[in-house]
Amino acid sequence: IEVEGIGDNLVLGLQERGGSIDVVLDVLAEAETVALNNAMSLVDGDIFNRWRNVRDTRAPYTVIGHITLDLGAVYLVDFVRLISGVAVRGGRSAQLERARTGAIGPRGFSFKAYEVLTSDGSLAPDGTRIWTRHFSGERSNESQRKGLADHFFSALPSRFVRIGWTIWDATCAAALPAGASRYVCLASGSLEEIQIFGTGYPLEATLRSPLIDLGGDKSLSSMEWGGDLPPGTGVEVRSRTGNEVVEEHTYRDKNGKKITQRKWEKTPPTLRGSIDSTRIAGTDWSPWSQSYGFSGEAFHSPSPRRYMELEVRLVSKDPQATATLDWLAVNFTEPLAARVVGEIYPTEVPPGHLAQFSYFLKPDATPSGFDRIRIEATTVPQFEAAFVNGERVDVVSESLDKGFRVSFPSRIRSRQLVELRFSSPIYLHATRFDAFLEDSRNIQVRQLVDAGDATDGVESNTNVVNLPLNRDLLLNADFSTRVLTPNGDSINDEIVVLVDVVNVLAPRPLRLRLYDLAGRQLTERRRDVQAGPQQLSWDGRDDYGQSVPPGLYLLELHIGGDAGEQRVRRVVSVVY
Repeated sequence: IEVEGIGDNLVLGLQERGGSIDVVLDVLAEAETVALNNAMSLVDGDIFNRWRNVRDTRAPYTVIGHITLDLGAVYLVDFVRLISGVAVRGGRSAQLERARTGAIGPRGFSFKAYEVLTSDGSLAPDGTRIWTRHFSGERSNESQRKGLADHFFSALPSRFVRIGWTIWDATCAAALPAGASRYVCLASGSLEEIQIFGTGYPLEATLRSPLIDLGGDKSLSSMEWGGDLPPGTGVEVRSRTGNEVVEEHTYRDKNGKKITQRKWEKTPPTLRGSIDSTRIAGTDWSPWSQSYGFSGEAFHSPSPRRYMELEVRLVSKDPQATATLDWLAVNFTEPLAARVVGEIYPTEVPPGHLAQFSYFLKPDATPSGFDRIRIEATTVPQFEAAFVNGERVDVVSESLDKGFRVSFPSRIRSRQLVELRFSSPIYLHATRFDAFLEDSRNIQVRQLVDAGDATDGVESNTNVVNLPLNRDLLLNADFSTRVLTPNGDSINDEIVVLVDVVNVLAPRPLRLRLYDLAGRQLTERRRDVQAGPQQLSWDGRDDYGQSVPPGLYLLELHIGGDAGEQRVRRVVSVVY
């Protein structure tokens, strides 16, 4: 015996996987949704448990209905089946007997004009979901005869599937002759099951923790996790923290439909549903952090805090491979200081120039003190001096990949004002300088300093440095020479271009192109860069490695960013 199956129906158990189903019977008027417990009959795997729209619409406009399914994860979907024609007369035993004998009775397909769409969840600029339409039209004779419709299409990453149909066709009704039955313009809709199939593992799944109570303010030091990550897969972990938690109440009617508190209070007790209480983040919570780059990385979100929330996104580029997460841990200790704030000055400097800064911090209460401070930024600051309560102190400084660390000869105590002076060029608008408290007696302790008013001596209250408002991407371009003499004497054998790239967050191609006076491109040097000082050079050769003839040429430096592109051009000459 050989059995061939069509695979796992992705809608079964979608609520347990974080999915949902939403049925709206009129998308143009005030939304009328179907109770969740009724809508779940569409995806319960029971072909005899039919969902039917009993709303008999006779509106002056065309009424469109939507059934939208959230699968709870992104799958590679290629097949949607709609079962809409099994007769259900009689009790369940009678239905099963008809199914056993094949005498199910008259079939049909209750949708007349409908469409099938999928979406991976991506949003358009106006905030609406982007959909791919796989079918739009009238039901077929085969669908009417079989009582079901199969829609196959090229596999696409999909988290949402939508069935839209015309419930009431106002144009059809207006064209009917007098006395004709208007039933032909109505397709109220009924379905036994929606079945969705795909291939391979989910391409993306997101897991989110509840709000985690740490039992008091804790200094969160690092994030760790373990699992299996085959090639083509990955795990993205994010965090957020706060101290305020708010109780949110959700009111429901007897069918489980969400209603307002006022409506719930006016509803007779016998028709009231449950009141669900949920703890949600308050107004002081941080935004979601950037993804952690590796297990064991320093904790990104502000601390010390009492509450935290974690989000894990499992992704795969290959539907035949999947990432697994076995465990996740956050390391924390008691805070070095109950509250500590810091601020930087100045808060605005010209781009690309070496600027001097002072970072001030003051702990409100630190029971045992601390003796190390670490400064990190996307640029690399160079330490110059340290002061405690205005007096210079001798410290030991250490250069790090992202900044520097200073160690003090005695521990910093409560209410002491610390000033760290350093210099750094700034290439990105809103460059943030993060300060961390550390303790030489316990190297695992690391506490992020919150931005705030540490001293009345400067007007800052922030740890962010801005650039003057402009759209420049290339600044301070310097061409080593305008005359190239590539004769091997090490004098002007190449043109070296130094430039400061600013306001470029993600890697972008920086191109150095050579054109002749007819506008033909002869060669290009390219490098993917981010904000910071960059260097490119040209040695007098074209794309084929041949020396260009002597004469005048146009050398162009070009980069494109999110907000546009910029070019810097110089006329250069080649002399042999």
